Amino acid sequence: MNKPRALQKGSKVGIVARARAAFRKDLLYAVNWLKNCGYEVSFAENIDETYHQFAGDDKLRIDALQKMINDSSVDAIWFAKGGYGSVRVIDHIDFENLKKKPKWFI
Repeated sequence: MNKPRALQKGSKVGIVARARAAFRKDLLYAVNWLKNCGYEVSFAENIDETYHQFAGDDKLRIDALQKMINDSSVDAIWFAKGGYGSVRVIDHIDFENLKKKPKWFI
């Protein structure tokens, strides 16, 4: 198993909602903490999106997570929220790029 490299100042943390809806305004405390630790923060396209209780429909959540996995500049993926929606997307994710560049999942 390949382990991700340790996070350091300047590492990029991507925040994605793979299940329940998550909103930037509710994540400010965590984002400020990450920035104070010296990390760069980016949001997935599905933050602030809603579809019933989810952070967008299944396709949007699949695409958002896949983009974070495929983005070579992202060193860690922070899941804003969990929930039942996770099982609706997991089988559609291609984890192949994690073999090339492992990332922390938080």
